[in-house]
Amino acid sequence: MGLMEAAFFEDLKGEHRKDSGLTREDIESLTVDENLTDLQRAQLFLSTSAHQLQQSCAFERLPSIFADYGTDAYEALFPTISSSIEHFSPHIQVLAGKTFATVIEIPNAPKEVATWLLPMVLRMINSVQLLEVLHTWIDLLCLLVPKLSLQVVKEDLIQLALTRGKVEEAVTSRVICSRLLGAIAPMLESQEIEQLFLDKAMGLCQDTDTEVRISMCNQLNAISRAVGIEITKKLVLPELYELLKDEEVAVHCAALTCLIDMLDFLPSDVKRLKILPILRLACNQDDAKMLLPICRIFGELMLKMAPDLSEEEIQLFVDSYKSLCRHPSEEVRQLCAYNFPAILKAIGPRKYVMTLHLTYQQLVQDPSSQTRCSISSSFHEVSKLLGKERTATYLKESFLFLLTNSSRDVQQKLTRHLQHIIGQFAVSNEEMRVSIYTSILPYLLQAEKDVTSSNLWRLQTSLFETFSQLIEYVSSDLIFEYLVPLCFYHMTESVLPVRSAAANALAIFTRNNRRALQRYELCQRVVRDFAHGRSYTARLVFIDFCESFISISSSHMFKEHFLDAALAAIQDEVIDVRMRACVLLPLLKGVVKLPDDAASLEKINFLASQRLNDNDKQVAAAAKAVSDTFKHISVRCLGVEPGNENYALQMETEAIDKQREEDEWNMLCKEEQEEQRKLDEMIQKMKMDGNKKSLLFGGAGYVWGPGEKAASFATSRSPAIARFKSTVASLNMGISSSFARQGGATTGAGVMLSRSPTIFRAQGNFMSSGSGKSGNMQQSSVTAPSSFMRSTPGGTSMSATPQGRSSALSSSTESANDTSPVRSSSNGLSSKGNIRNNTRTARKSS
Repeated sequence: MGLMEAAFFEDLKGEHRKDSGLTREDIESLTVDENLTDLQRAQLFLSTSAHQLQQSCAFERLPSIFADYGTDAYEALFPTISSSIEHFSPHIQVLAGKTFATVIEIPNAPKEVATWLLPMVLRMINSVQLLEVLHTWIDLLCLLVPKLSLQVVKEDLIQLALTRGKVEEAVTSRVICSRLLGAIAPMLESQEIEQLFLDKAMGLCQDTDTEVRISMCNQLNAISRAVGIEITKKLVLPELYELLKDEEVAVHCAALTCLIDMLDFLPSDVKRLKILPILRLACNQDDAKMLLPICRIFGELMLKMAPDLSEEEIQLFVDSYKSLCRHPSEEVRQLCAYNFPAILKAIGPRKYVMTLHLTYQQLVQDPSSQTRCSISSSFHEVSKLLGKERTATYLKESFLFLLTNSSRDVQQKLTRHLQHIIGQFAVSNEEMRVSIYTSILPYLLQAEKDVTSSNLWRLQTSLFETFSQLIEYVSSDLIFEYLVPLCFYHMTESVLPVRSAAANALAIFTRNNRRALQRYELCQRVVRDFAHGRSYTARLVFIDFCESFISISSSHMFKEHFLDAALAAIQDEVIDVRMRACVLLPLLKGVVKLPDDAASLEKINFLASQRLNDNDKQVAAAAKAVSDTFKHISVRCLGVEPGNENYALQMETEAIDKQREEDEWNMLCKEEQEEQRKLDEMIQKMKMDGNKKSLLFGGAGYVWGPGEKAASFATSRSPAIARFKSTVASLNMGISSSFARQGGATTGAGVMLSRSPTIFRAQGNFMSSGSGKSGNMQQSSVTAPSSFMRSTPGGTSMSATPQGRSSALSSSTESANDTSPVRSSSNGLSSKGNIRNNTRTARKSS
């Protein structure tokens, strides 16, 4: 097992392992009958005699049990829980309160749930002493209030709140009162609130205890909206102004937060005349204790106040914000970085350059990694607010700086949102767009290298999702040279989620490749290395590839290259492969079309029936799981009558498939379309002859016939690609000091090496990384003025196949029994001896 695989499984262990610290005897004593249903197991585990670990597991499973079993679960479990809850440990009581808070939000939960829970909640609030447990169940009670009938609220809860709110009651009781009043207020009319408890609520704002005043600050927003603006101006705001002057910093901060929450409710005249002076004073004060709370709410403050302020008043707040961004405290600057998107949204993107650009650059390069992490986390929001043109002009350098930052945390925060960022550099000018993305790609490759070396499989998955978007912005040639080999590498060497992401990216790259020979080579390589791979894991990856490819390609393209291999996967000798391949059955049925594919449809139906009766129970269960979907897939037919019940659906399917096929054809230029025609004719001839041998590619890549010139796929006519190669070279030499240790180096004139899978380019000579000696590549055998060869984990060197003449098809063959591709040396490069052997093979072939 590789390091990445080990890291993946250790990660999963850390997330799910719950028997830590238990002996074998403990585990045996806690083991129950595995045939019990989830509901029966929950009944057993929720008793007072159950182990705390079992109780914990039962409460964690409770939401899903209630969702699955409905009323039966409530009727079976509530009596048990109600009788046992007070005897559970405090930890389990807290967990129970949080679980019930989730349960009452289940969409299909019975209406009686709140009524069933209320007595137990009130009993817990009356009996519990520990503050952590008490606050959890008070939170639950406040969540229950809107789900109770108005009669229960008026007759029971209001009276309970007023009783708890008496002066002689304990502090926790008065806190319960304030919390209940805030929860009840939205359910009542303004006059009812005035009559029943408004005076009591205003009185609690002047309570002698700090905790009660803080709690009331948190309720004033809900009460104000319930009583209306006039009563708020008359009664609520004066109390809030007094709380803003409170000598206790915690009360002052809570009152300021409440004021910010109320801003969108208050009218403009109140905000300008009453609130604005208070906020300006708060933003300009030097009290260190108030500084962090102000920084925390500054963005929301600006968003809610900006529509009612003049340009000069907005500028005053912006100046205060910029001053805070230069504060010596790292925590203050980190909060400023967190609030930057809100500040930008408040002032508008047009003012960014003159007002905030320098401040943003300063935060991007802040010495504190926490500040840079906040900037990285919100970069996608900032780029979206600015728009594509401004992002490409002003944020590109900041993006590249963060992407290759020395702090791994900063890199990771940015990488998580890469798929949302990458499209924000797509300016309208095509030449500029190509130039921008060509300059960004080397930094993305460097980021991939850093992430891979850290075994961060979740980020690797995110990176491949980003790579798959590059087909819209980066040339097909660059993708074929730099990204396709990464897909092949990770489809073989990485952990399962990364393999699936890499397979999905490769499917997208293959379908959208703009060169007929490259497209054909990719299809052949996938079938050879994965569909027919010796490792069952490779064949599993092929199934992932097929799922992705079917979802994006035309049925013609899939049938041409992968249908036979997909059918073979369904009858694989390995159980796991057959089980996983069952998901392909409905997809394959949707691909075939009568009458041309009658034989294939017959085989698909046969395999579906065979898998349902498979000797292995898991395979049969997997087939059964997709059987309903399989039955409801209507077979596509030529000449469907309009009266057919599936006519509309079939016409829609046919239109989508036709459009995909046209797009795949139009991607190719005229020369490539001619090449594609010849390839299609060759494939059809191969199928008719029953000859499934690949006629194009041997172990050393594509081999051209004598006298033919292999035009480079990355020609010197493209200045963008030339600049890209220069950037890659500089990155290889400068950005990563650990590059040489990763198996890459720069040696000799005309040879550029990159990370594994090793990328290198031969320009008239070749240098083996093992010996450092150059060996001539004779022009008569392989002409490659600027092409490249790539040593890949599968062992087969992939060459960038240029535009070629159809005569090359008949001049190169691949032995059907050739199962020993070129091996890689220990540092990731093919050895000199192997290359010479490949050259001799090329001569024979040509």
